[in-house]
Amino acid sequence: MVGGQERLKRTTAGWKINVKFTDGTSAWLPLNLVKQSNPIELAEYAILNHIDDEPAFKWWVSLVIRKRNRMVNKVKKKYWRTTHKYGIRVPKTVAEALQLDKENGNTYWADAVAKEMGKAKVAYVPIEGVTPEEVRSNKVDQLRGFQEIKCHIIFDVKMDFTRKARFVAGGHMTETPLSLTYSSVVSRESVKVAFLIAALNNLDIMSCDIGNAYLNAKCREKIWFIAGAECGPDLQGCVCKLVRALYGLKSSGAAWRAMFAEFIINIMNFAPTRADADVYMRKNYLNGGSPYYEYLLVYVDDVLVVSHAPEEVMKQIGSEFEIKNGKYGPPTSYLGAEVSKVQLGNGEECWSMDSKKYVKAAIDIVRGLLAEDGRELKTSKSKHEGPMPINYEPELDSTPHCDEEHASRYRQIIGILRWAIELGRIDILTEVSLLSQYQADPREGHLEALYWIVNYLHRYPMRRLVMNHTMPEIDESVFQHDDWTDFYGKVVEEDPPNMPVPLGNTIQMSCFVDADHAGNKVTRRSHTGVFIYSIIPQ
Repeated sequence: MVGGQERLKRTTAGWKINVKFTDGTSAWLPLNLVKQSNPIELAEYAILNHIDDEPAFKWWVSLVIRKRNRMVNKVKKKYWRTTHKYGIRVPKTVAEALQLDKENGNTYWADAVAKEMGKAKVAYVPIEGVTPEEVRSNKVDQLRGFQEIKCHIIFDVKMDFTRKARFVAGGHMTETPLSLTYSSVVSRESVKVAFLIAALNNLDIMSCDIGNAYLNAKCREKIWFIAGAECGPDLQGCVCKLVRALYGLKSSGAAWRAMFAEFIINIMNFAPTRADADVYMRKNYLNGGSPYYEYLLVYVDDVLVVSHAPEEVMKQIGSEFEIKNGKYGPPTSYLGAEVSKVQLGNGEECWSMDSKKYVKAAIDIVRGLLAEDGRELKTSKSKHEGPMPINYEPELDSTPHCDEEHASRYRQIIGILRWAIELGRIDILTEVSLLSQYQADPREGHLEALYWIVNYLHRYPMRRLVMNHTMPEIDESVFQHDDWTDFYGKVVEEDPPNMPVPLGNTIQMSCFVDADHAGNKVTRRSHTGVFIYSIIPQ
């Protein structure tokens, strides 16, 4: 009771949820932990299993669902407001696309639709002799228990101005499937380590994209739809059953990942690593001589192979799946970063990443946001050219709090900058980490500090992250070398259980840690940074 009125008690005490992980294991976890990590999925699960009226769920489930719906509606509004891209009008329907072709005197959009449907037609089969009303009345045995959804074409314009069409399912119209829908991807850290391993052991790297990847997997959900104009005049209006994992369904990503992982493990004889389930390894031999490990990394449909003979691996993948445009070779980009080889001062080569294209696009986005306020991004140089205003302490900022719109913008820019860091811009890592603490309630001064960081990126758009495998020059004299045996004893590092046999060149791990002691003027907390080097010992 609060002020004489009954209020729901905000607690999740006493509840545990059985969670199934990607490796097949499961565990009972406290409800509050699952709610913090996956609130939307848990809310949908509660509604599907009719437990959303339980006290542990009732006080928050409806709020999460309303917030999800608001986010979906905002995306929809943005989609419908987008009418042009690169100066080319983007249609919303097949009829509009064909009308644009007629007005422009070409067949660009029609060709894009035909190309997409030529591949997507394997995703569905027509059910002859039945009407939609019969299926909805549950009179068709082979579709009994199936859910009706809508499928449609979405249109886009590529950077080279070619038109693109994609046939997608309205997965938002289906109930959450009981099967696992989570699909993991390789981490950026694993990709960087793979480039380092290639340099350490003089291995080659190749990459490829698998075309229409999801369509290779079977559909895990029971779905039917009414064919539209994109399916052709012979099928338009007919009842069709989905048989492949079409883009847009909740389970499609998981279905494709499971199928591709089975091929990698059972056919190609790779094994998933324990550190990253989307990094696979297998033992091979250099020209029949010394053994080494070759690696295969997967990010949805992007495949990266680290091997002495990566072309053989690519050919094996191409024998089972369609490689986009039939092309594979040394990577030029991966996960949004530009990838290239650079030559070191000693003449050796190693791989590197840069984010120049991403940074340019990020700057354009922020300029557009500032234009909404009638402002421009400051581009003039100042005496202080660092990524943060000199002597600025964000914890002491007393400017007014941002309104809802600018608070949302603050979080958007934080997300943009954090991805730039993932792509190698570690020169802004400390500043973005400090400002990330204020996402819940940012002040106007915090937002201006973000604009300063973007201006810094504008002045210095090119920074390269080099996976250098050579020994760095470190002045050991600046470090205190004490004997800690009396404190720790004669300890030996314990190897992980079931670890693979070490192969290839040995490396030396070096770790550098520093902190600004009591750097926060309010809480007196320190901000700590860690650098870990993996290099070939001299």
